[in-house]
Amino acid sequence: MNNIPKAFDYLFYCSYYPDLNNIIGPNEELLKKHYLNYGRFEGRKYCNLPNKFNWVNYINYIKMKDNSIIDSKEEAIYHYITFTAPNVPLECLDSDSDLNTDKPIYIVYFCFLNKEKCWMSMIHDQLNDVKNTGILNSSNFHAVIYGEHNDIIKAHTMMETLICQKIQITPVYTNRYEFPAIIKIRELAIENPDKIFIYFHSKGMVNHNSSTYRTHLERKLTLSTFLNWDETLYKFNTNPNIQKAGLMPSPDGLIWFNFWWARGLYIASCEPIIESDDRFACEVWLGLSGSNTYNDCYSLIDKKISFTNDPSSDCWNKTCCCYDY
Repeated sequence: MNNIPKAFDYLFYCSYYPDLNNIIGPNEELLKKHYLNYGRFEGRKYCNLPNKFNWVNYINYIKMKDNSIIDSKEEAIYHYITFTAPNVPLECLDSDSDLNTDKPIYIVYFCFLNKEKCWMSMIHDQLNDVKNTGILNSSNFHAVIYGEHNDIIKAHTMMETLICQKIQITPVYTNRYEFPAIIKIRELAIENPDKIFIYFHSKGMVNHNSSTYRTHLERKLTLSTFLNWDETLYKFNTNPNIQKAGLMPSPDGLIWFNFWWARGLYIASCEPIIESDDRFACEVWLGLSGSNTYNDCYSLIDKKISFTNDPSSDCWNKTCCCYDY
């Protein structure tokens, strides 16, 4: 299982979570499979880390102490468990004053309330997956909602109840594809150029989905885009060459499937999108209206600046290779 963290402790994972202890027991292979299939997306701890352990502070602490090169969340946790635990340097713990003092991320969500689908449960479950990552404590959230007036009110109320915070919305009453959301995220980026933005949408409400519920593809896109969000944020903060990020950047600098991260300053510099009958203009806008290259795109799969020509290739299979509902 190539994606299992090096510090994964199956006995800790089993004993820390009573449901796993009762249902699976101390079976290493099944516990690893559970973590890859579910636990990592639910934010479950896989080793004995202090509750307020700050892996970014730990990286800085180790660099100052012995010049060790650690550049990822997994490496930081493995180094701590292997060489430092159970001692915890105070500078590697979050203090209460550090928590939620700033929200460096701005999330923009476009959703279509399709009456032919179970839109309420589809949106609820998609946002619940995002909520479970813990990212909302560090994010502002804006929803661009297309539907009928009463349905938009219901969706807005459900969203705020689910994520327990106020959500600003832009209501849309006519089908303009994703154009209103792209226009909105650029407006917000101009107002907040120092923020890191995330764009995602309710994929599966119309295309390639004969059922009335969420698609496997949308689940993969949502879970994998937000997985280890704190590490993606760290990459933006430590590498000024990264302007965009996503699962599969294209050679032209867009992100396949239009689930992406980008710097506010980059988005603000992009040419304004012009509404048309071509809905695909929204999917290529991030790349073609801006730098038009992958050289500033961080791949969430390859963990480096790279691109893929074909999102259905092995690169796509690596996204959630063990994930299964």
